[in-house]
Amino acid sequence: ALLGSEGNLSELLLRMDGAQGLVLPSIFMPVAARHGLLPAIDRWVLREAIRLLGSSGFSQQSFFVKISTPSLLDEKLADWIGEKLRESSVDGQRLILEFQENEVVTNLRHARRFSQQTRVLGCRLALERFGVGLNSFQLLDHVDADFLKLDRSFVNDLARNAENQRRVREIAQQAQARGKETVAEWVEDVNSVSLLFAAGISYVQGNFQHEPERLAG
Repeated sequence: ALLGSEGNLSELLLRMDGAQGLVLPSIFMPVAARHGLLPAIDRWVLREAIRLLGSSGFSQQSFFVKISTPSLLDEKLADWIGEKLRESSVDGQRLILEFQENEVVTNLRHARRFSQQTRVLGCRLALERFGVGLNSFQLLDHVDADFLKLDRSFVNDLARNAENQRRVREIAQQAQARGKETVAEWVEDVNSVSLLFAAGISYVQGNFQHEPERLAG
């Protein structure tokens, strides 16, 4: 869950049940990528996200869902998402599709197309690991993201790093000028929360705010 002005924003995190407990994506996703399984996994996660959004227990919720590069290149994915949204009578605005900034830069033409297609559906977009590129804000001239999720490096040791504090304020100001929401991830302490909100960051996300929990439904 995210803490900020708009309530009921959460990110779906993928985990796998293993013999020794939960297996993190850093372990199983590279294997899935080598076997060309990422598009199928993305569609499964999207299908489950939309199903949950259409259920009574999540009627006021919006979800961030990560999308892999192979899915970004899939020209049929946006139509498929639209079909699933209609089947479940879910407002597309409640589905926030999330990409890493560097993947969008590398695949700009496909990202622009996908952005335009999903905007018609009402879906919102998020850029993850934002701010480390040379021209991060210029990217918004091509891909109209609603949420900018700051790179983790800006939050590390924030209370004692004056340069990171300055950079966070700068990103927040530029984002506000463009009408974009900002999200700081991996926030683990109350001092960072105070500094981030004082800098103008819209939302904070991390275990300090809310531990991940298994979804039911």
